[in-house]
Amino acid sequence: MDFQRNWTEYKNGFGDQRDQFWMGNEALHALTNQGNYSMQIDMLSCNGNFYYARWNLFRIENETQKYAVEAISVESFNTSSNSNLDDVHGRRFGTYDVPIGDCSEERGGGWWFNHCARWHLTGYYPDCDMTERREKRMKFVPITNTNCDRGCLLQAATMKIRRNV
Repeated sequence: MDFQRNWTEYKNGFGDQRDQFWMGNEALHALTNQGNYSMQIDMLSCNGNFYYARWNLFRIENETQKYAVEAISVESFNTSSNSNLDDVHGRRFGTYDVPIGDCSEERGGGWWFNHCARWHLTGYYPDCDMTERREKRMKFVPITNTNCDRGCLLQAATMKIRRNV
């Protein structure tokens, strides 16, 4: 799926819910503001290893606030480091037509950009070739906590949201 989409598409959501999709930032805002929600990201790196990161609190602001991440709290992870796992706190969502700096243009997709993304799940995938468009790849730097090599480039990722009980 091509995640190089405009603001309206990220706002409303796109894709096939039985396969690959973005639920929509408006729905994500409505959901995460009903109570306390957690988020987990499951990832398959280009070196073939599985990783996860789980936050026991995840909440975003409304469209006026550009869906900024209002709350995020790290719970557990199996990455090399917890460094940067709360990196998106306070970051606004950006797309190529509603940019946050020049990150949306440079990195592709829509995301809560910070330093043009230490983690970025809407980049190009599942190509694990290290030579082309490396800066625009789907990645999660906390896996290696170093320069992004094959270990932090991703070939698959899933974001999961659930209500805390």
